[in-house]
Parts: sequence; C-alpha cells; structure tokens
Amino acid sequence: MPDVDGLYTDWEIEMAEPRKEQFDPEENYALHTSDFKGLVLIINNDRFHEAKDRPGSERDLINIDHVFSQIGYEPVIMTNLSANEIRTFLDKSVSRINLEGSICHSSVVLVLMSHGEKQGIYGTDSEVVTIQEIKSKFSGRQCPTLLGKPKMFFIQACRGQMRTKSALDTDDPRRLSTIELVDDSDIDSCSSMRPTDDAVDIDGDVPDNADIYVAYATSEGYFSIRDQVKGSWFIQSLCEELIAHVHIDDLDTIMNRVTRRVTGFTGAVIDGEGRKKKILQTPDISKQGIGKKIYFMPNYPPRSDAACSLTQPRSDAACSLTQPRSDAACSLTQQPRPDAACSLTQQPGPSSESQGHCSTHSE
Repeated sequence: MPDVDGLYTDWEIEMAEPRKEQFDPEENYALHTSDFKGLVLIINNDRFHEAKDRPGSERDLINIDHVFSQIGYEPVIMTNLSANEIRTFLDKSVSRINLEGSICHSSVVLVLMSHGEKQGIYGTDSEVVTIQEIKSKFSGRQCPTLLGKPKMFFIQACRGQMRTKSALDTDDPRRLSTIELVDDSDIDSCSSMRPTDDAVDIDGDVPDNADIYVAYATSEGYFSIRDQVKGSWFIQSLCEELIAHVHIDDLDTIMNRVTRRVTGFTGAVIDGEGRKKKILQTPDISKQGIGKKIYFMPNYPPRSDAACSLTQPRSDAACSLTQPRSDAACSLTQQPRPDAACSLTQQPGPSSESQGHCSTHSE
C-alpha cells in the first residue's frame, strides 16, 4: 500500500530468481542478455494552456520513476510538453537508442500520462499526438536496435467521453460506500478540446511494427479516472502489482492483476440534473506481434560493477539526449532529473499542491 501521500518510494523490488524455463528464447523475450534493460521514457503533462490541469499526476510520476528504476531501467522524464515537443523528445530518444546499440537496450518502456481522446494523447497545447504515430517511431525501420525486442507502452489518458456504467443496481449500499463524488466539469475537462477527425494525422500501419505491447488505462471511447491525492487508478494499480510480482511473474500475468484491481474501483459523477451516476473503469491491453512472454527479471543477473548503481544522480550536463553514451558510460548511474535541466523547452514540473476538494477526475 502507498504511504499517506500516495507514494510507493519506500518499497523495494526483490531480485528475480528466474526458473529454467524463463531462459527459453523461443518462449520468452531475453531481457537479461543486455548489460542494461534500457530506457523508460516518461511523459507527464499536468498543466495545459487551455484544458484543465491534472492534479494528482505528480504522484503517478514519482511512483513510476521509482518502480521502473527499481526494475533496472534508466528513467528519462519530461513534463508538460506540447505535441511537437513530444515528437522531438521521442525522435531524440530513438536516435540515442540506435547510437548506443543493443548492448544497452534489451527493450524500451514508455509511460504516457496526459489528457487524451480516441486517437491519442494531448500535448499541453491541446494538439493530439496519435498512438499510431508514437508506435511507428519505434518500428524496426526507425529503431533497428529494438528489432525483435519488446516495446512496452503504458498510457494513462481518456480515450473518449463515455463513462463505464455499473452492471449492478445503483442503490446497492455495499457499492455506494466506495463512491467518491466528482464535479461534472472535471469529467468533461477535455471534451471541448477534442479535435475533429480531419484535424488528426493518422499514420498508416507500419509492416515492421511488431513486438509492441500497449496497456491503456481505459477502454476505447471511455473516461479514465485520476484521484488528486493518490494519482490515477491505473498507474497506482500498475505500481502496486509490479512491486509485488515483477520478480516472479510475466507482464501478462501482472496486467491481469492490474485489470482486476482497476475494475474493482468505483466512483460517481453528478449529472446536470443532480443525479448520482456510477462510473467504473476497464483497462485495455493490446498486443501487436507479441509472441513471447515478457519477464522483466529485476536486478538479474546481479551486478557487482559499481557503475550499474542507480543511486548516483546525473550531472546537468549529462541530461542531453543528443549525446549518446559510450559503451563504458552505458550505466544506469546517471539518472535524468524531472526538472528544467533535462527539458526540451519544457514548462515547470508538476506541483504537489492539492487543488479543491473533489478527489477524482477524468483524463
């Protein structure tokens, strides 16, 4: 469970002790053969020029950073990027991966947290970057270093304006006890900013765009919910399940648990006529060309080399994504910080200040 601030930073992930069958290359992706697991690219947009802000997402950012660092990834964190800044950041990240090569990258993880709609996520300027466009940047042609390696996307954003309704009677007292009220204006926070289909650039399918694993916080067309104190239902559940099981289980098994956890949450909205309506949430997992199991194997094999420590902060000068690491510098010792020193003309990072009294918001 998180602490009173909704954080999991006091929790540590156990070292994996893999079973013999987990090393079968026909059945499992080999995340243990490279010197390092690779990058976790984290984008958290919580302040917008016109759309409503996303209070509570700073907890998600801190927790995701901590959990994937514990697993063995090097976090690269960006906050409050416009649509074009998102594209630039991803392009530079792909260039870095290609320059450093497979010795440093056995996989890549992207965590995208923002407002969203059916086609993709919003930049701070309310322009949409489509998920298809983001995935295509990591195709075999664009990112040959990751050819045949898993590319994992975790997306915390709305995918439409529908609410997931309860299949149970709305006056069941056992369910009503878990309800948290949400302002109707917060539920509709991004509805007025939705572009038309004509305004969204949808790239065609990329034939070599395989080994893609996408975990959406919610189903297509529906809201996703965020608690302003503890963070979003999806990211909170993902962090808890990774902490508890990533050293033992494969990603599919973990995401099954995340799905069960998220579908167990219950919230409510008040409509324009003052009626209470339940709202639930159902995550959606999409796999493209995934034919093997993904075992993260945190801290395996154990490293005696001090250069692999995650405890040493990166200097400001080392934050540029345009400077590839040499093989000797391919360590996880240099963590980028989520501040202006690592930004691509980014705005100030998320604030921990709570806003208002309503505890849940849609994306």
